[in-house]
Amino acid sequence: MNRRGASIAISFGFLFAGALTACGGEDVRFGDKQIIERLNLKESEGDYAVDGDTFCEVDKKLLNSRDEAEAAADKDDLGLVVTSRNANVGVLGLPPFTPDCAAAVKKKLNKLDPPEK
Repeated sequence: MNRRGASIAISFGFLFAGALTACGGEDVRFGDKQIIERLNLKESEGDYAVDGDTFCEVDKKLLNSRDEAEAAADKDDLGLVVTSRNANVGVLGLPPFTPDCAAAVKKKLNKLDPPEK
């Protein structure tokens, strides 16, 4: 097998393993890099700004799994935790965190959820 074929085979292997994890009811986990790229996060005074907007900032501690998102939501008295539709991933917004910002973040996080069957 040439390099390209091996690379493709490895890529499919990772995708298949990820699909099995998502379908098996296991906790889906996302790396910070995936969240940073999906939300287009830019560093801003120790936290992150969504699309570089300093009025749409999120905590540096990203919520990489359902367990993290649910734990943060349980402690959230201000309604600043935003998760994907399936609550597999999320962020904690920092005031002022407008409803428009929250909606845009949710829409982007939804794209990280595994596809529905």
